Amino acid sequence: AAFAHLGGGEFAFFRSGCNSPTLAASAARDIARVLAAPVTGQGWTANFLVSTGIVMWPSDGEDAETLLENARTTAARGLSAAESGCEFFTPEVQQRALRRIKLESAMYGAMERGELSLVYQPRFELAGQTMHGAEALLRWNHPELGSVSPVEFIPVAEDSGLIVAIGSWVLHEACRQTAAWHARYGLRFAVSVNVSAHQLRTPGALVEDILAALRSTGLPTSALELELTESMMIGAAGEALAALHELRGLGISIALDDFGTGYSSLGYLRRLPVDCLKIDRSFVSDLSTDEGAERVLQAILGIASALR
Repeated sequence: AAFAHLGGGEFAFFRSGCNSPTLAASAARDIARVLAAPVTGQGWTANFLVSTGIVMWPSDGEDAETLLENARTTAARGLSAAESGCEFFTPEVQQRALRRIKLESAMYGAMERGELSLVYQPRFELAGQTMHGAEALLRWNHPELGSVSPVEFIPVAEDSGLIVAIGSWVLHEACRQTAAWHARYGLRFAVSVNVSAHQLRTPGALVEDILAALRSTGLPTSALELELTESMMIGAAGEALAALHELRGLGISIALDDFGTGYSSLGYLRRLPVDCLKIDRSFVSDLSTDEGAERVLQAILGIASALR
């Protein structure tokens, strides 16, 4: 067996005679287990996650250069994982990993190049058939990659840390556009903007950015709604919750997105600074065909009413 440091946080491990996937996976798990224990120094502690790409010779490459490259692209798929893991090289894994690497590279500068844009999904009042809000949704159109789905590029933006700058741009652009509609058409509706977990990690900066966006565009606080997921709200630190209470006190609405798919207790939900529950689509998609779905929806509406 041989072990080598290739540079940075990248290492290579070679074992001859390891001719079965079971043995290879066992070796990867052994390495991850050894590195699972925190390493401490003078006033600091480091925790490690291990993302392992496993390649077999000669099926996954006949020379060292090819084997290492295939191992790298395979391991890259797990760099954002919350826990250590390993994955075997396959052509499909390679293509997905290369696609992700390409997306991350292309995202740097996408905002500056004008490739990002917003579309607005209207919110209607059913009783009066009037629009009283809209949600700002981010879109990315790349000259070579084409239109990239948010389902694909948002996780890349989050893992790379670009989501903070992009989230700020979305906030300012949504406020600017809404203020322009207010002025031009005399409308008075609110715009909903999604907040990422990364933005909530620096609540002071988030509050400053939101207030700056409102000041620069002249949009009233009552015309802005922030959307956060249930898991974000549950996991929010005291400082973050205080920031949300502050924003709500200024007249900004807080919406809980994808309600019903998380894991919060009703007792905890009662104490969260929330004005609106956005019911997850899974609870409304089959209302016309499933009586059970309607009963669940009625229960959710009852919860919303009880929480005012």
